[in-house]
Amino acid sequence: MALKQAPPLHYTNSQWQILQSLFELLPVLVAHLKVIFQQQQKVDYTEILLAASAALGQTENPSDLALAMDYQIQHLLIDEFQDTSTTQLNLIEKLTAGWQNQEGRSLFLVGDPMQSIYRFRKAEVGLFSQVQRHGIGIIQLQTLTLSVNFRSTLGIIDWVNQQFSQLLAITSNRQADTVCFSPATAYAPTQQQYAAVCTYWQQANDRDLAESTEAKQLVNIIQTIKRKDNQATIAVLVRARSHLRSILLALQDAAITYRAIAIDSLVDKSAVQDLLSLTRALHHQGDRIAWLALLRSPYCGLSLSDLYQITQFSPAKKSLSIWQQLQQFEKIPFNTATKTRLRRIVPVLQQSLQQQGRLSFTHWIKQTWLALGGPTTLSSWDEMDHVHAYLNFLENKIKQEGEALDFFNLDAELSHIYTQTTLALPTQAVEVMTIHQAKGLEYDHVILPGLHRRGRSEQSPLLLFSEKMFASHKKDFLLAPIKASHEDQDLIYNYLFNEEKQKNAAELTRLLYVACTRAKQSLHLLGTLSCETAGELKSPTPNSLLSQFWPIMKNKPQPIVASTIKNTLRFPQQSLLKRLASDWQAPLSPQLDLYQNQNTISLPEIKSAAYSYQWQLYPERALGIVIHQLLFQISQEGLGKWDKQKIPSAQSLFVGLLTQQGLLTTQIPWALAQLNTCLKKTLTDARGRWLLSQHHQAAQSEYAITALINDQPQNLVIDRTFIDANTGIRWIIDYKSSDYQGHQAEEFLNLAKQQHQQQLNTYAQALLLDSKYSNNSMIRCGLYFPLTSLWCEWEFTVANINAAIDG
Repeated sequence: MALKQAPPLHYTNSQWQILQSLFELLPVLVAHLKVIFQQQQKVDYTEILLAASAALGQTENPSDLALAMDYQIQHLLIDEFQDTSTTQLNLIEKLTAGWQNQEGRSLFLVGDPMQSIYRFRKAEVGLFSQVQRHGIGIIQLQTLTLSVNFRSTLGIIDWVNQQFSQLLAITSNRQADTVCFSPATAYAPTQQQYAAVCTYWQQANDRDLAESTEAKQLVNIIQTIKRKDNQATIAVLVRARSHLRSILLALQDAAITYRAIAIDSLVDKSAVQDLLSLTRALHHQGDRIAWLALLRSPYCGLSLSDLYQITQFSPAKKSLSIWQQLQQFEKIPFNTATKTRLRRIVPVLQQSLQQQGRLSFTHWIKQTWLALGGPTTLSSWDEMDHVHAYLNFLENKIKQEGEALDFFNLDAELSHIYTQTTLALPTQAVEVMTIHQAKGLEYDHVILPGLHRRGRSEQSPLLLFSEKMFASHKKDFLLAPIKASHEDQDLIYNYLFNEEKQKNAAELTRLLYVACTRAKQSLHLLGTLSCETAGELKSPTPNSLLSQFWPIMKNKPQPIVASTIKNTLRFPQQSLLKRLASDWQAPLSPQLDLYQNQNTISLPEIKSAAYSYQWQLYPERALGIVIHQLLFQISQEGLGKWDKQKIPSAQSLFVGLLTQQGLLTTQIPWALAQLNTCLKKTLTDARGRWLLSQHHQAAQSEYAITALINDQPQNLVIDRTFIDANTGIRWIIDYKSSDYQGHQAEEFLNLAKQQHQQQLNTYAQALLLDSKYSNNSMIRCGLYFPLTSLWCEWEFTVANINAAIDG
C-alpha cells in the first residue's frame, strides 16, 4: 500500500519548468514583502524569526553575534518544544552549534507531543521524536518521561488512558505526524464527588433543533454543578468561535454569567457595521455600497424599495453618485414617510460634508453619527462600548497610516479585534473559549459541546512541501505546486496532500486530548447524531472531534432528547429591523454649531493669517491635488499643446477631476474659477513656462523615490526636478497651491521657505544618494505658487542638512 501511494521518482518536464519559475519568483516575492514591512513599519513573527536566524549567520560560518552569544549562553531552556517548527529548530541549532558534550552547558527541552496542536503555525510534532532520537547537532539528549498527573481525578485519568491509548499510535511516525501514547497516573487518588466523564448524545436531523436542545442541556449541566458547588470553575470549550451562537444565547436566557475570551469579533457587531458604512460613505462619495448601507442603517431607516428608487433615479440619463441622487430626493416619487426621513437625513449629511477637513477625521465621523441619531439606536451599554472601541481603533489607524490607510480593508482588520463583555462578573463566571485558547489551563469542570461539528474543510494550497530527516542527519526535501487547471492530477502533489491530510487527522486526535485533559473533577461531552432512513445512527461527520473516538465507544448512550422536542430556545427574530421613526428629530438640531469646537478653523480666520498657506480646508486641498495633476500633464504633453484655446475646451475635464476629489456641487464653480486662473497665470508666466518646459535635461515630474535618510526609509514624491541646460544647475521644485492675496509677499515667502525648506532639502539629500544624480555640482530648490506666480529659491548645501539637524 505504501509503495502504491509513493510519488514518482522524477518530476515531469512541465513540473520541473514550474518549479524553476518558482525558484525565480519566490525570492522576488520575499523581497517585495520586506519592502511592505518597511513601508508599514510592521513585521510578523516569521520575519522576526528569520531575521534572528540570519543574524546568527550559518552553522559552518557563524556571525560575530553568534560567537558572542555562544560565549555568554551556558544554559538553554525551551518550553512547549512539541510545537517547534523547522525554522525554529534551525535557530536552536545555530545557538548550540559550538557546544560540546561534557563542557558544563545544559540544553533542557520541555514538551508533550500529545499536546501538539499548532500545525497552522507550521509546528511539526515529528521534530520532537527526531530530536529525542538523534539530538541537536552533536548534542545527545537524555529522555525523562513524567507520568504523574497532578491535575485530574483518578476517574478522568483512567478514562483518558483507556480511550486515547487506542486513538494514539503505539510508536511515533514523523511522516504521518503520529506520536505514541504515554499513560498517566494520579498523584493522589481522592474520593470522587462527580461522575468523572458524562456523555450526552442526541438524535436530531434538524440543525437548529440540535443546536437549541444541546444548548439547553449545557445549561442544565452548569446549573447542576453550581447547585453543588457555586465556587467551582467551569469552562465551555469549542473547536471554533462559530459554534457558540446558540450557547451564548442560552447562557443569557438562563442568567448565567460568563466570560467570553476573544470570541466576539468587533466587525460582527451591528453598531460597528453601521459606523463602518458611515465612515466609508463620508470618506468616498463614490462608494455606492457604503452609501446604500448607510441609508439602510437604523438611523436612516430606508427600505429596500426606497433604495431601489434612488438607484434608478437618473435625470437626463446622467451617471450620478448616490449622494448626488439623494440631493434631488424631492423629485423621486417616495411615500410621505420616506420623504420625512430624508428631510431630516439629507441636511445632516450636507452639513457634515461641508465640515470635511475642518475636524479630525474620527471626530468628524463621531459628530455625524451623533447628528443622525446613532446613540438612539443602541440597545445596551455594551453597544456603546463597541462604538467607542471602533472610534479608538479608527483614530489609531489614522495616526499610524495617515493617507495610506486602506478604508476598504478596515472590516478585515476589525475581524481580529474582539469585544470584552461588560457584565458584572463574579469570580467564578463560566469561561467560554476555544480549545486552543484553553491549552495550559485547568478547570474543575469542562464541557465540550458540538463535538459532531466539523472544522474548516481542507483547501488545496498553491504549494506543498515536505522535509524529512534521516538517521545520518541528511535532509530530504520534496516540493510540488498545485496542478494546472487542464491537468487531471499531479502525483507528487497528491502524495504531499494525502500526507497533509494524515497529519491533520493525527492533530485532530491530539486536539481532543488537550480538551479532555483540561478537566480536574468532571468532563462532559455533547454531540448530535442523525439517523439513516432505516432508523440506524449515521457515523459522525468526518473531520469532527466526535468521529475520532466514536468507533471505540463500546456502550452507546441513549439519546437524551427525542427528535420531536420543540425548540424552546429564544433566537433573535431576523425579520425585525431596528430603525428610528420617520418623524424622529435629534434633541440637538444638527446645525453647523454641532460641529464647532476648538479645533475648527473658520474661513475668515484663515484668510487673515499672514501664513495662510499652512491651513488647507478640504476644498482647497482638493483643488491643490487637481492643480498638481494638470501641471504634471502639461509637463508631459508639452507647452505647445496647452495654448489659449486649450483651457476653454478642457472645462469638462476640469469639472470631472474636481468631482473625483469629492467636491460638492456647490463648491465646483469656485474651484473651477480658481483652476482656470491658476492655469492661465502659469502658462503666461515666464517662470511657470520655464518650470514646465521640455527642453531641460533629466527632467522628472511627480518623481517617486525611496531613500534611506537618517537610517529611516522614506517614500518621497518630488513635484518637478530637472537640470537647466544653460547653467547645469539641478533644480528641485515644489508646487504650493495657496492663494495669497495680501500685501506682504516677501514676509509670506520667508515664512513659506521656513516651513518647507527642510522638506526640499530632504528631496535633494535623497537624490544625491543615487549615483545618477550624485555628480550634480550645484543644486537649487524652489517653491512655486501657480495661483499667484510667487516664487522663492535657495541653494542646497550639506550645511542646510546640518542646520536642520541642529535646529
